[in-house]
Amino acid sequence: MNDVKILNKAVFACPLIVANFGQANEDLNLNLCKDIKTEMLTEAYVERSGVNAWQSQSGMETKYDSFSLLRDQLEKVLFSQLKNFGFADEDVMRENSIISDLWANVIENSAGFHMPHTHSGGKNFFTGAYYPANIWGQKTVTDFEKLPNLKYGGADDGDLILFDEMKTLKTINIPESKELINKHGFYGADICVTPKESVLVAFPCYKQHMVIPRKDPRVSISFSLHWK
Repeated sequence: MNDVKILNKAVFACPLIVANFGQANEDLNLNLCKDIKTEMLTEAYVERSGVNAWQSQSGMETKYDSFSLLRDQLEKVLFSQLKNFGFADEDVMRENSIISDLWANVIENSAGFHMPHTHSGGKNFFTGAYYPANIWGQKTVTDFEKLPNLKYGGADDGDLILFDEMKTLKTINIPESKELINKHGFYGADICVTPKESVLVAFPCYKQHMVIPRKDPRVSISFSLHWK
């Protein structure tokens, strides 16, 4: 084997970034929830992907300091991490790209969910969701530093599900494909993320995703990272 030259590389991969801001964001989370409630009382909801869900106008970072602060946090994380996926330094600098158009999503009962959708359009190239609270404004997390569950298949209540659009082609000729899918992410497995307070989940804007129903309320904030 010493004479064998091998290249081992994942191709056609999809970037996924999961970041936990931890207990340091506790107060910011409460302020975000407070401002979302204010918005719900004063502004009409926008029809997007939500069913039995409330969604705000885009641009919440221009109205509320809490959203502006969150935007700055998201930029620092994404600008640093996207370089790991081949983005050039100039691609992820405020001079050339920016996070904006933040909007809030609120599901208040078990009949609410988000249909499969993408955040593509315009100059967007990355997107995601930040979770300020599991239940309205309540501090429900005790293990702040632990990253959320991320698994292939087997969704739990309220999970964010990321779909592999090539699933049908990838599994059509694979024996015992279910077992293989459960072990590997290269054969069309859906990725399920169980959200928790202070966590960011980010992915390319073209990635189809949805949110399944959950018994308790769920609050999230979405955004767009786009070229200037």
